[in-house]
Amino acid sequence: MKGLFNTPATWYEAALPLAERRRRGHFSTPPPLVERILDACGYTADRDLARVRVLDPACGGGNFLVGAALRLLVSGQNTTATPRDLANLARRNLWGLDPDPVSCFLAETRLQLAVKSTTARVRLPRFHIHQSDALALPWEPCVDLFLANPPYLAAKNADLTGYQFTHRRGQSDSYLLFLNLGMRVLRAGGWLGLVLPDPFLARANAAQERISLLQDFTIHQLWHLAGVFSAQVGAVVIVAQKHAPAAAHQVTWMRGKWKHLGMDTVANLFAPPHCPPPHCLIPQSRRRNSYNSRAPNCAICCTTKANH
Repeated sequence: MKGLFNTPATWYEAALPLAERRRRGHFSTPPPLVERILDACGYTADRDLARVRVLDPACGGGNFLVGAALRLLVSGQNTTATPRDLANLARRNLWGLDPDPVSCFLAETRLQLAVKSTTARVRLPRFHIHQSDALALPWEPCVDLFLANPPYLAAKNADLTGYQFTHRRGQSDSYLLFLNLGMRVLRAGGWLGLVLPDPFLARANAAQERISLLQDFTIHQLWHLAGVFSAQVGAVVIVAQKHAPAAAHQVTWMRGKWKHLGMDTVANLFAPPHCPPPHCLIPQSRRRNSYNSRAPNCAICCTTKANH
């Protein structure tokens, strides 16, 4: 199964010059990070996933969708579902969009291979991988799990004025448009699993999104990672659920260097966090007043403790 992640997706990205990848914001999510995000969102094979609709609006070669498909199939095998049922379940529940036709072809092919591995001789349907710009489509709440590593395109380097949302809020980087999309299309209780550039934690043009996340979502995980991509910025992973947080909710905070390791060492992917984080998602007024910068477990807000 590991080959489904590593081929044929990486050859396409590797064939693009680094300058072109940066221009497009094209950096695939490493499979071990995909697995960790799916775990954090509770999308695990020991649960009933039959009613969980998954959307990746910038699916690229399909890393998130293939990871979700493998778990969905194992979950379905624990029921009375037939191989044909499993194939139809994957088609109904897994959705991916991308404007790049080659990426769509790779995502479709890899989903076909993943599903074929457990459905034997069943003739597979075409999956819901569509060459389309997710930001240009009309949406309503229809998704239970929103997974995305959207392109990192700054407004100063890309023309985003064609999107209606930019006219309502002013300058916006592309990843903020995808974050807003996720917050809109999720059903109540649905989950976000996002990989964003770390300027999101501090830039003024992301303040509105940070406030919306804090008010309308329960943030469960916040991971600030260096070295995930060969981009010029670090990454921040946000795992959140669409309901208002409890007064004493705890957020798991991790900060460190990403290590490209196998799944057998995924638990050791993060170096110990440093205290305090230089850019905090939580406003200063909501952080714990008794913060001790020398303490081994630091706080990101009034009840948030670092997780080693």
